Amino acid sequence: GEQHASEATRLALDFLETNDFITYDAMRGVYAPTMLAKATFRSGLSPEEAKLVYESLDEARDHFVMSSDMHLIYHCTPYATGIEPMWERYYRIYLELPDEVKKIGRLVGVNEGALGLAECQRPEGSAVVVLRRFWAAMMLYELVKERPLDLVSKRYAVPRGNVQRLMASASSFASMVSSFSDNLNWWGFAPLIQKLQLRLRDGVESDIVPLMQLPSMKSYRARAFYQAGYRTIEAVAQADPAQIESILSSSHPFVKRGLIKSWGKSSDFKTGRALVREAKTVLIKIAQEKNEELKEAEEKIAGLEMTPPCAGANGDRRKRISVGAGYGKTLKMAGSNNNSNNNSN
Repeated sequence: GEQHASEATRLALDFLETNDFITYDAMRGVYAPTMLAKATFRSGLSPEEAKLVYESLDEARDHFVMSSDMHLIYHCTPYATGIEPMWERYYRIYLELPDEVKKIGRLVGVNEGALGLAECQRPEGSAVVVLRRFWAAMMLYELVKERPLDLVSKRYAVPRGNVQRLMASASSFASMVSSFSDNLNWWGFAPLIQKLQLRLRDGVESDIVPLMQLPSMKSYRARAFYQAGYRTIEAVAQADPAQIESILSSSHPFVKRGLIKSWGKSSDFKTGRALVREAKTVLIKIAQEKNEELKEAEEKIAGLEMTPPCAGANGDRRKRISVGAGYGKTLKMAGSNNNSNNNSN
């Protein structure tokens, strides 16, 4: 019991120290978290996931491809999705992708040769991890391009419910990766990932993300509103309810496919008047949240103005917190009077 717990603790500390999550302060005889550890804790990633995410994003920073959404989507795709590729279809679907997407595939280790071999012999080791992840990323790519979920489900031979779970897990994972990047001071990634996270959640292009803030909004409805000139919540809130209802009715999938001439009203269909009211309610909520943020900012500024400057003999007192030898980053934090530890790591 006690010996087993002691051994488990030792192994855990060895893992964290080896992977630069903690450093040992020999002078005080204690372990201290690195910036990497703090970013991992605040993001909600496991240490194993954080290590993989760090390595892949750090490599991507040197040659990040902005010409396609696919590179960012791949890095926001969970490592374990529970979805096994349909190896017989993988090669064919990959060849049908745009050249810019196939370029990302080659960049992360997916190419025609590997996929052709996978049809005959199942890959193993790290190669299969990359191939599985890219397969899921291809589905997500088609979904954020607003390809209907049913068609993606059929194309990839994945049950509809599993595709929906993939969207939800990818959106959640993207949120964690965004927080992780932000806490590592990789500010270039965080805003891009935050926008993608909303698109992964709803399966939409970036231009209709604002309309998806309406609780009853579906992606096909948002696209219809956008095409009709209603491109913001404010525009919907100021619209004629009759015109809104007309757009809602004509945008229904059954109507667009010619299965019925008009949808009409039903108990579960939002009327134009109800949607306009909903848009006004959302705008009020957004305004209230902004007012609260402004009030908090004003209180912080007032507190800073009342706080006397605090400086020692050498002026501003700062402490350098090492991220770890393997990561070579540092974070300056004000308020420490211990200058002897500046270069401890």
